[in-house]
Amino acid sequence: VWGISVTAKMEVSKQRSHNIIAQDMNKDGSPRYHTYGIPFFNYGLIAQTWEDPNLKSTQGLEGDNDPLDVMELGSSILKMGSIT
Repeated sequence: VWGISVTAKMEVSKQRSHNIIAQDMNKDGSPRYHTYGIPFFNYGLIAQTWEDPNLKSTQGLEGDNDPLDVMELGSSILKMGSIT
């Protein structure tokens, strides 16, 4: 069970079988952590979506080659991997 003090940056691992949720890694191979302190939100993604880095918006923004991110600001902590 993940508590409020978890600062590990979790992501869908596109390189691993079944695209499991795993701790994200820095380019040097070290584990990645949230740098702004303990998250005050539930962070997730919308499954089976993808932000194409080759498409640019009218503002010049492009996708990050990952599923679409979502943040839920609620009154409770959700379990990792839960679907709400």
